[in-house]
Amino acid sequence: GWAQTSPRVQKSTIPMVEDFNKEITKRFGLLNAQSGQARRSVVIIDPDGNIQYMAAFNNNLGKDADHILNAFLGLKYLRDHPAKEGHMCAIPANWKKGNDALDIDVVKDIGKL
Repeated sequence: GWAQTSPRVQKSTIPMVEDFNKEITKRFGLLNAQSGQARRSVVIIDPDGNIQYMAAFNNNLGKDADHILNAFLGLKYLRDHPAKEGHMCAIPANWKKGNDALDIDVVKDIGKL
């Protein structure tokens, strides 16, 4: 498939799965009932087994690999930089690798965002 033809994807050390029997597709609700095809989708699961990002795309619509990579890097940043007590760490929409996340004081900043 496309993973074997993309030099960029071939460099990735992030595990990807194939779902020939559509078991995963069905469990995540990503099976198109009319066509029997899996919807084009991306699911990012953290090392603890929790879904952190999930996106399903129209099969005729291209995926933006840069957006997906940025989501992955943002999630990694959040995992590597836990929020201080009483604070919440958030990645803004225009965040890029190398930028800081938002440090939100849960009590002091209520109503300001």
